[in-house]
Amino acid sequence: MADKRWKAAERSVAEVLGGKRNPINGRGDEADVEHDWLAIEVKNRPLPKWIIDGHMQAMKARIVSGKDKLPIVVLKPPRIPVMRGYVLMQMFDFVDYFVDVSRESSHDDSED
Repeated sequence: MADKRWKAAERSVAEVLGGKRNPINGRGDEADVEHDWLAIEVKNRPLPKWIIDGHMQAMKARIVSGKDKLPIVVLKPPRIPVMRGYVLMQMFDFVDYFVDVSRESSHDDSED
């Protein structure tokens, strides 16, 4: 039987980031993916258009700058301190900047 989409997404994330999917059902506070230095929770849901648009704007700004800048979207909810906000980036950029690329991996641009 084929994996449910969310299980496949967890496996793909684990593979790309060099972790291992935590298969325990009802695991409470444990991460979806076990990793040495990341606490990884995977959400396999459509993103709101305004988030995608914000990231596209950041990517265009990187191109216009003519420099190799890291495109991010900062999500800062109203009445919440900026340091409690969130930083969003594409997985490709996260892996490029923060994950050891010397290890072998078969990750690609698949949807999972």
